[in-house]
Amino acid sequence: MTRSPITRREARTRFPGEVSPRQARRRANAIREEFLRELAAALVRDVLFVERPRLIAWLSAQGRVEHARLESYYLPDRRDPARPLILRASINYGGPADWKPILKRVGWEDRVRADRWWKMELSMLPAEVLDYVPWLASVVGAHEHDDAARVIEPPHPTRFWQVEHLDRDYAWSEAGWARAELYDELCPMGVRRRLWARRPPGEQGVGP
Repeated sequence: MTRSPITRREARTRFPGEVSPRQARRRANAIREEFLRELAAALVRDVLFVERPRLIAWLSAQGRVEHARLESYYLPDRRDPARPLILRASINYGGPADWKPILKRVGWEDRVRADRWWKMELSMLPAEVLDYVPWLASVVGAHEHDDAARVIEPPHPTRFWQVEHLDRDYAWSEAGWARAELYDELCPMGVRRRLWARRPPGEQGVGP
């Protein structure tokens, strides 16, 4: 039997606290800006705000150009009412294709002495994002000093796939993971493909 997606009315009843598709992008953008500002302050160093892609960048004590972003991992859509808003913070993933003009503009080009060598992704619910800022800042400091003892306890139950702090490059909040699993249950990939196949040509959005 082919499963049918849940309706918008069912989604509003089942997930009363979640934002509507109309509000989701606006909320994600607002949280991203607040996250970048708070993380910049928590890092206690010179931080550069970059517009495209939107991120903050800094130089480590070793002369590495490092950066952080916040993006939508899942973004609600009117065709897929079960789809939650889940945000992903990433450190040293993505970034501008060419850093040289950016570094030259702020006078950092002569201070770069090392390539990036560590990365981290953390996915979570919108309400958890700002709570994780001190923890992420401690992870940055731990890598900079090669000292796992600098990593503080995360603010929420968190799922890791590696044991050692400095080996961890992928994480989810338990609440975010549970919501993503529920979405997978309510709207399996086959249903999602049918829903997103109806999208008009050229329409922008986050797919399955």
